[in-house]
Amino acid sequence: MKCVICDGSNFEIITNQLRNDIKRNIVRCNKCKIISLENPEKNVVDYTKLEYRQKYTAIVNEESSPKEFFDLQMNSEILEIGSSTGHFLESIKNSVSKVVGVELDPNHAKFARDFCNLEILEKPLEKIDFKNKKFDVIFMFQVFEHIQQPLQLLEKCKKILKPNGTIYVEVPNIDDVLFSIYESESFKKRYFRSPHVYYYSKNTIEKMFNKAGFNGVAKTIQEYSVFNHINWILTQNPQKSQIEGYASLNWKHNTSNFHTENQVLKKWFEKINTEYKEILEKNNIAEHVVFRAKTDS
Repeated sequence: MKCVICDGSNFEIITNQLRNDIKRNIVRCNKCKIISLENPEKNVVDYTKLEYRQKYTAIVNEESSPKEFFDLQMNSEILEIGSSTGHFLESIKNSVSKVVGVELDPNHAKFARDFCNLEILEKPLEKIDFKNKKFDVIFMFQVFEHIQQPLQLLEKCKKILKPNGTIYVEVPNIDDVLFSIYESESFKKRYFRSPHVYYYSKNTIEKMFNKAGFNGVAKTIQEYSVFNHINWILTQNPQKSQIEGYASLNWKHNTSNFHTENQVLKKWFEKINTEYKEILEKNNIAEHVVFRAKTDS
């Protein structure tokens, strides 16, 4: 096995246990520190099958004002790789010139076409002939970690990006505080899963994109709350739902008694949650790594 970033061949095994009790080695390159499945080219996952969606649920992404968040222009032409049911493209289609999705799950692709009236392509990116068509921005949300040959994918992206085009990628962060600082064994058992070929940190995703000829800076973002992490530490289990995990601490207060005190406490817990997320993001140990870049040329 040769490292995709540094061509090194010295690896150490960090676990041999994946989610759903699958036995497979996860290894770290001792030179550049990229983490991946052992022999990632042998990883075969059929993303067109319902079984995949039942075992591995998606992470909800950006919720508000994507046009402003991503600095999209009315004349922008957008491609999303791994567009799922089209929720992101649907949220921006009236703010840009054109949106196109690439989605391998036929049920999700059909939903995006039928209910969102989106243009969805059901082929792997490398098999699509865009016929000189180029895009201003390419998005990948929680997709890049699934790619067996990331450098080849990025080469294709460079070919279909317009001059000064932008690529925006979001992946899980291998330096997530639950893994790197709190060392939750239960979280670790859930974190590694067979569809994820590579596991990126801020540093390793920058190295990958730099090698492919992209210039940019990665950062980390945190969506789950401090109370979700306290729950992990105390119970070694996730909360019941993603909505619950994102929420600040809340409780019912149905009387007018202690109304002022009730509001003071709620604001204090909200402040703690905000400050906690800021600490994680500042130290690059938040749950997601996001990378925004342009090509060298």
